[in-house]
Amino acid sequence: MDLENKIEAQRKRMEQEKNKLDMLMKKAKAEQRKADNHRKIVVGANFETFLTEPRRYSEQQTRRIMQVAFATREVKNCMEQIERELAGAEQKAQRANAGTAGTSAAICPRISVNGK
Repeated sequence: MDLENKIEAQRKRMEQEKNKLDMLMKKAKAEQRKADNHRKIVVGANFETFLTEPRRYSEQQTRRIMQVAFATREVKNCMEQIERELAGAEQKAQRANAGTAGTSAAICPRISVNGK
């Protein structure tokens, strides 16, 4: 009888731990969704700074603008440089458990667009 009680108590503890894990997983997913939504808002807001009157453009028109802008060799070179920097920072972080991305200022200079 005593052994059966111990088994049942262990099952209850396991169920409680499983519930805790499920709650932590849900919390982590919610935090990731929140971070993703924030990033998307910030990226969209950054893009809008280059438009004279952002509300005038439809989603299709802004998509066309981005397709043209991202098709330029200069932007592609800049993105490739940033990808290399990110990969290097990730490798460094893996080795040292810490690290940050470098700057892309040399390859990706600030480009004046319509005086902005």
